[in-house]
Amino acid sequence: ISAVSAASKIETFGSLALTNIGVAMSTYSAQNYGAKKPRRIASGFKQMRLFIILFSLLSAILINLFARPLLGFFVDLNEKNYPEIMSEGCSYLKTIGMFLFLFGLISITNGTLRGIGNVLITAVGAIASLGTRLIMGLILKNLGYGPASIWIAIPIGWLAGLTITSIKIYSLNFMQNDYS
Repeated sequence: ISAVSAASKIETFGSLALTNIGVAMSTYSAQNYGAKKPRRIASGFKQMRLFIILFSLLSAILINLFARPLLGFFVDLNEKNYPEIMSEGCSYLKTIGMFLFLFGLISITNGTLRGIGNVLITAVGAIASLGTRLIMGLILKNLGYGPASIWIAIPIGWLAGLTITSIKIYSLNFMQNDYS
């Protein structure tokens, strides 16, 4: 629990930036949808998708390089299980870091859908994500993955939620006409 707690504090820095990009995408989409400029939404979505991938790649590199020193800010050297906490915390960060792009894509996809008034599907995607995370966490735990089942289940859940919202966003006419 200490490892997940410490690592999730670091993860929050990256995920907050991605969440805020999703909020910005919602505003951008709403303004352009209201102005009847759907091609701008598709173009902005495409540009943000590239930005998310580049930002996530940079984040993954930094997390892999600096996981241990970053965890050191949140884990006391005198902690009883310090080596185990650091090892599991690094594993958590490196796993989540590799898949931050999924969270970023969820953020911009959901932001775009909310901006054009498709709120219900984002809720369905969020429920699917959390449900998948819970089920996969239990399955992985029973398969012997131990604490790692927590951080392996998170990106699997993200993928489930992203799949649902992506089906919706790519079914929109203006996304098909302007998307390559």
